[in-house]
Parts: sequence; structure tokens; C-alpha cells
Amino acid sequence: GEVTILDFELLDCVPKMVNLLLPNLRHLNLSNITMPQNAVKQFLQNFSHLETLVWNYCENNVSIWGTEINYCNGLKELQMDDAIFFACEEFHNQEVISSAKFSFLVLRGYPSSLLSNSLERVSLKNMRYQIEDIFEVLPVPQVALMEFVRARDNLKWFRSDLTAENIAILKAEFPEVTFISE
Repeated sequence: GEVTILDFELLDCVPKMVNLLLPNLRHLNLSNITMPQNAVKQFLQNFSHLETLVWNYCENNVSIWGTEINYCNGLKELQMDDAIFFACEEFHNQEVISSAKFSFLVLRGYPSSLLSNSLERVSLKNMRYQIEDIFEVLPVPQVALMEFVRARDNLKWFRSDLTAENIAILKAEFPEVTFISE
């Protein structure tokens, strides 16, 4: 027979099925894939061996704090170019953005956070965010990208929209890191 109806109501079982079929998956490319925000965490928590996550053109699937990726404990490479992250209104508050305490994707409240220790290569070129229920898409602030770099113990390579001036500041602090802004 021919399949004439496809019901995505059972979509929550797909990650578990993929994990059963590919239990040692190390590289996952989700580029151009859109998932409901609540499904992202459930999907990614099934890939404990994942080392590389490529998710270019991700649109409002991941929060600006990256909590949905926290389950990928051994992630060494993250590529999310042209991604639009979602954020709450608090993120958009100028005092939070300009505060030295603010840090995007740092997850300092999570002691076992993959993002604080394992990432070596990160590409966040043209990274933007959108406040929930507001349609304006904004670039991630320079201070947020800088804090991201400062929170990485093992970072070796970072591509983003950092200005030449901010790259110079970070190169002085982290001479072992290669910075790309092309």
C-alpha cells in the first residue's frame, strides 16, 4: 500500500526511535529543521554521545540561554549560523544586556553544563534573537558574544559577528583562540 496520511501527533516518539537506531551518533545536522521549542530538549537529550551539532537557520527553536542543548554532555562543536534564538522580555532589558553579569549561553547555574567546559569550536555567525510575542529580530549584543567566549575553558575557534575591536580585546585575553568574523 501507499501512505496517504501522516500523523505527526506521535512526533515525540521520533527522537527515541532515532536514538535506538543510532545510539552512538556523534554528528547531527538539523539545519533548516524547525521543531516546537518544547520538543528540542526532548529530542537532544537522547543523544548522549553527540560531539557536533550543526543547526544553521534554526528559527526560535532554542532559547538564548541554550538550556535545550544542555543534555549534550560531550558536545565539542556547535554551529548555529543564521540562527534566531527566542528570549523573554527580561533579556531585552538594556540594563541586563549591558551588565557585566549578563552572559548568553553560559548556564552558570548548571554545574554539569556542557557549554561551560567541553566546547572547542563554535560558529554563531549572524546570530539573532527575538523576544517572545514581539516580531522584531535583533542582533545578539557584542557583550553577550564576549561573555560567551570568556565562559569557555576549552574554546579553540570562534566565528561570530564580533567587531575587530572586540576581537582584539578577546585575543589579548585568550591568545590560544582563533577568532573569525568574515
